[in-house]
Amino acid sequence: MEVIINGDAKKQLGPGEGFGELALLYNARRSATIKAVEDSYLYGIERNTFKAIIQEMITAQYAENRKFINDIKFFGTLLL
Repeated sequence: MEVIINGDAKKQLGPGEGFGELALLYNARRSATIKAVEDSYLYGIERNTFKAIIQEMITAQYAENRKFINDIKFFGTLLL
């Protein structure tokens, strides 16, 4: 896939790469055109499903980071 912005090819996308996430998250207008440069198979995802998956990922990452911070004994070991 080729990413085209203002008529200029800017980037090539290969297998496993995605596009359109800004439109899914924010209902934004597209910022580029995607052109298939060879026969391709694409998968689509519905906006609410995509947002739910992203929210799950953020929640899991927050929990992991929070546990890491809680396990640091730094403030309890300071000597005055």
